[in-house]
Amino acid sequence: MGLFSLPKDGAEIHVTGDVLVTCAHIDPALIDDVWIGQLVESHVFQHRTAAATLLWDQAVVNPGAVPLDYIAKLAKPSTEDWYVYSPAIAALKELTLTRLGALKIVLRYRRQPGGNRPNRCGQCAFGDRGR
Repeated sequence: MGLFSLPKDGAEIHVTGDVLVTCAHIDPALIDDVWIGQLVESHVFQHRTAAATLLWDQAVVNPGAVPLDYIAKLAKPSTEDWYVYSPAIAALKELTLTRLGALKIVLRYRRQPGGNRPNRCGQCAFGDRGR
């Protein structure tokens, strides 16, 4: 069985993501960006959840290394599960403090009507709640 393949019975679906997230807590350099990319592209939402969590952790520790295209793909409530888009939006908000590209993503979300507007992340990121 490969690193990102599904187990036969489905009982171990969280193992891959949990192991990678734990390794990243020990040392973020242990996690290859290619692995995160594979998790982002996975059709299994638990893998995408792990990817969003890894990206959030990376946004706090090393914001310059976070691939913004991964964050933009995962921070979409209209297409992603809550467990995926919540840590992705948290990572995006963290990145707006240091990366202009992240700020542009948030501002793009603010201009979108309805569907892809991630939980009012534009308002929350800048403190204008409810306006």
